[in-house]
Amino acid sequence: MSAVGSVVFSVSEGYDAEVWDDTALIQEYDRAWQSSRRELVRKRQEIGAGKGKKRRVWQIGDACRAVYSEDGEEYEGTIVYKNTANRGVTVRFHGYNNEEEVKERELMESLGQEEVEQQVEQARLDEEEEEEEEGAGDEFQLGDWCRAEWSQDGQVYEGIIESLDRKGGSARVKFLGFGNVEEKSLKELFL
Repeated sequence: MSAVGSVVFSVSEGYDAEVWDDTALIQEYDRAWQSSRRELVRKRQEIGAGKGKKRRVWQIGDACRAVYSEDGEEYEGTIVYKNTANRGVTVRFHGYNNEEEVKERELMESLGQEEVEQQVEQARLDEEEEEEEEGAGDEFQLGDWCRAEWSQDGQVYEGIIESLDRKGGSARVKFLGFGNVEEKSLKELFL
């Protein structure tokens, strides 16, 4: 992580698509986002404490909102497990059916059934979009940018298609910034 106030990118240094690494920029964004999120939680706690309001006692089956750590977004969910030892609960998010353990103090009141229905519909659309991306192999051309999993670490990276074998259903992908090259099935490539 870079020091506070340091420059992570300057256009005067030039831009080379082959070596561009936006890791520092992403880390700074994530750090700023986390800081904003902590401040928001703190302010919500102050507002709740300032009203002399008792903290809600959450129970299994209660509707709530919680932040999903993978993307930092708030989602509607239901409490499916309560761990009184660490004052945490497990929330199952509607539509996505993924679960996450969250501290009780970080839970928020549900915005209601209409919001739940919108989220379930959005989850359905997100799933359809993912399915469409997975079947996009026929659209690739020589020189196209794509994303593919590198076999050495299982992570997905950006790359350029260097060669294409439509009959064999494969492509030779050069991973940007690393120079590694792998033969990948067209079905394994993402837009």
